[in-house]
Amino acid sequence: MPTDAGTLQDGQYIKPLPSAYSAGQIIQWLSRIGFPRSYSDAEISGGAFPHTLDHLEVLTRLHLIAFPFENTEMHYTAHHTIDVSLQGAFERMVINHKGSYCFGQNGLFMNMLRGLGYRAYAGSARVNMTPEDVKNPPKFTATSHMVVFVQPYKGSNETYLVDVGFGSTGLVRPILLSDREGNTVMGTTAMEKHRLRRGVHPSSSLGRDFYLPPQTLILDIYFCPDVAGALTSRADYLWTLELCHTRSDGTPLPWRLLYTFAENECFPIDAENASLVISTKPEGIFWHNLLCIKYEFLDNVDPSDEEARAQAEAERRQVTEGVKSTLMFKYVMFGREVRRNIGSSSVMIRTLGSDLERIRALKEVFGLDLPEDARVHVKGRAPSLDG
Repeated sequence: MPTDAGTLQDGQYIKPLPSAYSAGQIIQWLSRIGFPRSYSDAEISGGAFPHTLDHLEVLTRLHLIAFPFENTEMHYTAHHTIDVSLQGAFERMVINHKGSYCFGQNGLFMNMLRGLGYRAYAGSARVNMTPEDVKNPPKFTATSHMVVFVQPYKGSNETYLVDVGFGSTGLVRPILLSDREGNTVMGTTAMEKHRLRRGVHPSSSLGRDFYLPPQTLILDIYFCPDVAGALTSRADYLWTLELCHTRSDGTPLPWRLLYTFAENECFPIDAENASLVISTKPEGIFWHNLLCIKYEFLDNVDPSDEEARAQAEAERRQVTEGVKSTLMFKYVMFGREVRRNIGSSSVMIRTLGSDLERIRALKEVFGLDLPEDARVHVKGRAPSLDG
């Protein structure tokens, strides 16, 4: 049975709190993401921005398109760390037109929402390292990801999960904080969708007196809400974000668990410390890889690329007229490949033979302008393409 109706535990309200950014900085961000209306300092300070769910969805989409998800600062700089402080993220992303990963992206976004009148706070998540393995218990990281909880409407505790910092498989629009059947949101196209579920951590020590055979305990507890409910109180539940892709022939693939999160608040010092560990501990996806993901509107596919145009048109046919303008695709750099992902189609558009080629691809495909001599900083590190 569903365990909630779109609110935080016990129906809590998020406090209206001031943003870490000034009205002038918020205006700069709105301009940088291409928001279709301009505002004055007085209007922002006076609460003139209409903080609605519709505007939250627009802001989410525009932010994703404006700022790449990337960790180049970790490998192509001498300091090898990513500055996710709130002012550091603003400088890097809004002023210098670069990107960041979850802590920088969601920290910036959450504070921009606060400055526009939304009630919001950040939470922590554990990423599933084996999302493709749907038959076995998930393997979670430490709390190495950030999410955002938002209550858009004045006087209402209706709560949405927003995440502009998960990369190529994450949310691209807000989702109601509910595990009810039918509470799904579309991804970049109709070929992918997200939902929320509840469960307990497979290694959790908490629970009431209850017995199940050891060979069934972890799977049944984690993936069966009825069993989880028998073992734990609602306070012990964790949320999980799941993703489902549909094949080009219309066959849906199994739901994949992306990450799990509670409703506890994540503060800036938590994010900065977690990011420092990610940057300096020699393990994990960000240590071993340089990656970059750039979202684009589907209407912006290369008009000279017949294959991309045909795929884009096939995706448009899957949705109603009013949704077509919100469809997206993405460029993904990982390892030695740059791929263009449209719906269920993934096409390699470049193979990278060296760090110089990668730096040039970052500029030409992803809009990240790095000096070519930055490649000296990755020499000897795991992601180096030059050895």
